[in-house]
Amino acid sequence: MAYFNHDIATMILLEDNIIDTVININSDTIVGNNIAIQSENGGEGKNLSADKIYNIGSNSESNTLFNVNGEGSKLGLYHLTLDNSFVTSTSPLILLTGDSSNINDAYLHIESCIFAQSLNAQ
Repeated sequence: MAYFNHDIATMILLEDNIIDTVININSDTIVGNNIAIQSENGGEGKNLSADKIYNIGSNSESNTLFNVNGEGSKLGLYHLTLDNSFVTSTSPLILLTGDSSNINDAYLHIESCIFAQSLNAQ
């Protein structure tokens, strides 16, 4: 069983949002390295209707949005639509790095999210 700091910093979307800067989650993250991003009333283990799921978009649409690395780092994505990658993008939307032999290494948990290519692709 992996150990994680159970103090979770949660970002709750109240509407569709734009993120243009990578969100780094690691041991140096000011609010801690256990981050949850979710639509309002969403979250781990919850049910949410599709019309209540908010979108995380981006103007750059070609860069990594989430970078998770380091021992004990966790990103949870719950009840979101992510459609911010161009077809031609060479960067992963979520970059998870670490040592797979370390049970306490970086961790990604995704529930009830929709991933799609950007409608703005050129």
